[in-house]
Amino acid sequence: MQRYIVHWGEMGSRWGLNRSVAQIHALLYLSPEPLNADEIAETLGIARSNVSVGLKELLSWNLVHVTQTLGDRRDFFVAQRDPWEVVRVIVEGRKRFANAASDPLIRGKLELRVPIGRAFWDGHRLELTLTEFTILQTLAETPKRDFSYREIYDIVRGKGFIAGWGEEGYRVNVRSFIKRIRQKFRAIDENFDCIKNYSGYGYYWDHGE
Repeated sequence: MQRYIVHWGEMGSRWGLNRSVAQIHALLYLSPEPLNADEIAETLGIARSNVSVGLKELLSWNLVHVTQTLGDRRDFFVAQRDPWEVVRVIVEGRKRFANAASDPLIRGKLELRVPIGRAFWDGHRLELTLTEFTILQTLAETPKRDFSYREIYDIVRGKGFIAGWGEEGYRVNVRSFIKRIRQKFRAIDENFDCIKNYSGYGYYWDHGE
């Protein structure tokens, strides 16, 4: 296992990821159970902050997704298992990142530095979790596009994941995610109102331009 992780880390630079990020992916790919960030940091001997950045990058590549463990509020991570799907995602990811502008994503006062998973509002850094950053990125990349509760939940938990409150429980979870994101914006700017609710359907980003 250790040999594979080291080898995959060396290979990572050839398809656009640094060594530590590729090693995180290798560990999750080989792990029979979902792992949280602390477990990843301890296993690989990587700083916790570097693990967080690496996981955000892997999420942006769609090589891992977030899941939950009963009785534990922490985020756990699972790698895409199908080797052919991994290859497809890597090929598409290389094209996407090669064609993407090096400048951050700007939406009004919002600045997203996607490769390192950082968000800023009016120059002030937003302390977002991996899940919160992923939701914010999804909404901000396509302003004024309505995202349903199910779409948002599938992005952060994996398609078809059933929440603890039953088949409709994902709505409660998405509302909680959005509430926490809004609170972090409003701690900086009490007048923040760019995340809009489409009543009964979901949410969208509108910065007024």
